[in-house]
Amino acid sequence: KQMDRAVRLCESITVRYSVVGEKNPNHLERMYAEMCSVLRAGDDPWSSFRESPIFQEIPDDDEFRAKLASMEIPTVTSAWREVLIYLNRGLGSGELRVDRPSRVHVEHILPQSPRATALAEAGISQEQATKAINRIGNLTLLSSRRNQQLSNRPFSEKKATYAKSDIFITRELASLDRWNPDEIETRSHRLADAAVGLFPHPAKIAG
Repeated sequence: KQMDRAVRLCESITVRYSVVGEKNPNHLERMYAEMCSVLRAGDDPWSSFRESPIFQEIPDDDEFRAKLASMEIPTVTSAWREVLIYLNRGLGSGELRVDRPSRVHVEHILPQSPRATALAEAGISQEQATKAINRIGNLTLLSSRRNQQLSNRPFSEKKATYAKSDIFITRELASLDRWNPDEIETRSHRLADAAVGLFPHPAKIAG
């Protein structure tokens, strides 16, 4: 009956420590082993787990929020795709869930290789674009077919496709008039705020 809580702990530890925290993933094995040892101990395994030094290594809410909002994600791994799927589920409030991750791809709203038209529309230089492209606020989810169709087009040409998406965090982009570094900054902080609740600190889960 403790399995659900244990799984949630593994998710949050992994995302906070390794994916967002970018800390040594090899240490996760030790963390999981310690968690398993605690779960085998007594009728109230969580009491000792809450006192474990393991929590000192996990980013707290403020660190986690600040890191996720400001970091660059040069390589979008399957783990990052899962994080975006969780964010869509949490922000969508009952919207269609992405139950098969393999059916969606991560889309860069401001293209990874923006054409001159995309840069001009955003009002930025190539140097400014390079700093903004890999922020989490510039990432969303699309089906592979639609992702290929949009390619490196400017935001104004993507909006109609976003509006037709079943994915909440993508469809809501269609309500925006423009897409530039300010919008990316705002959305990065919004997604980071949501992530704090979706991936709680292990101490809160164990509590």
